[in-house]
Amino acid sequence: MAVDLSQVFTGKNGNLLPPFLWMVICLVLWVLANYIFAVISHLRASFPAVFLLSVRLMAGHIKETFILLFTMAGACLIVFLVPGLFVLFPGILCGIASHLIEPGLKKALAID
Repeated sequence: MAVDLSQVFTGKNGNLLPPFLWMVICLVLWVLANYIFAVISHLRASFPAVFLLSVRLMAGHIKETFILLFTMAGACLIVFLVPGLFVLFPGILCGIASHLIEPGLKKALAID
């Protein structure tokens, strides 16, 4: 992502798609992976079912998704600036992510 971000600002493009589009795709997949891991920890289901529920959660709770995205991006920036904090941030981010994802997941599992 750092390479794509540097390409966005420098204007260099060696890819088929514009660097900004690659960055958006990467960020969406990053957040989707968080939802997938949250769903996997609660269900034993096939991958398509887990993937579809994760996409539904991500799209249905867009405010929480953006908060999660900006929290993770901010933590990455802080770790980039102060490398020693990489020891603390995985646990902190996991707590924040579970707090943001859990209510929507409980509601979705109660419906299903």
